[in-house]
Amino acid sequence: MLDLISEFEGLPVPSKGFQFSAFQLKEYKNCRIAKDKDGLPSLLLDLTKEQTHLVINHQLRYISISKDIRCSISDRGKILSAHFTVISYIGHENYLTVHFLRVCGLLIQSLGVFPNDEKVVQALNELIELFKVAQNPPKKSLQGLWAELLLISQSGNVQRLLESWHNDPFHRFDFSLGDIKIEVKSSSTRRRLHHFSLEQLLPISGAEVFVCSVFAEEAAFGKSVHDLAFNIQTQIDDKHLINKLWTIIFRTLGDTVESANTVTFDDLLGLDSISYYRAESIPSVEGIPDEVSKVSFYSDLSGLPILDISF
Repeated sequence: MLDLISEFEGLPVPSKGFQFSAFQLKEYKNCRIAKDKDGLPSLLLDLTKEQTHLVINHQLRYISISKDIRCSISDRGKILSAHFTVISYIGHENYLTVHFLRVCGLLIQSLGVFPNDEKVVQALNELIELFKVAQNPPKKSLQGLWAELLLISQSGNVQRLLESWHNDPFHRFDFSLGDIKIEVKSSSTRRRLHHFSLEQLLPISGAEVFVCSVFAEEAAFGKSVHDLAFNIQTQIDDKHLINKLWTIIFRTLGDTVESANTVTFDDLLGLDSISYYRAESIPSVEGIPDEVSKVSFYSDLSGLPILDISF
């Protein structure tokens, strides 16, 4: 994976009269990492006229994309004035600056050394979609997402678990590993009292359903959702899976993604508390009329047998 963070940190703030100080990547000659007068990062793409024509300008909450912009650049003592497609981070959170640079690294690798028109359009569309969902309302609690990421991060097979992770927080189960389904439940009270939909505990022909219970207690010196995500990212090389990881996080958190980094949970307690149960052993409700739907309830798992398994 490209390490753009150290390259960006080594760039000076541009001198008066220049929009950017920049660094041209050795392998990807058409890409420059740049720093503006406010110390914020941009990616400068030297595209062909045909490719530039395909780019659509965007102004989102955290990034902007502007095509055919004439830029004055200082590149390690060299002065350059040329037209670029400029992708800029326009947020205010330092940790999102790091994330922006990591995403730019993925985008550059997706483009390749000699990007064609199709690659340019696809890479920019993926970038836009990732940051666009961060403008929407959240789809799930921060605590629930944290518990799912904790499970992935401690797995003996991070890639397999990430591949099986739901793309939509409203899916029936959080993980689907073929004939194995896993639903993750979190508790902030150190009591295994969890909320279920009736559908989650109904048997599935030819499949085993497990519930993973995790304690998620806020702690000043714990780990945030983003801490866990960066840890997961270091354990995989597949850029498509990395893109999936961050897309799900941004889609789940929506417009709370900035504040999410300020909330940390006790990861040691969480890891120690991970417990698996068979869905069929969990107290449920029966005799529901066919005309009744969307049944949900709380069930206490405290007295149930814990399974000696891991994924």
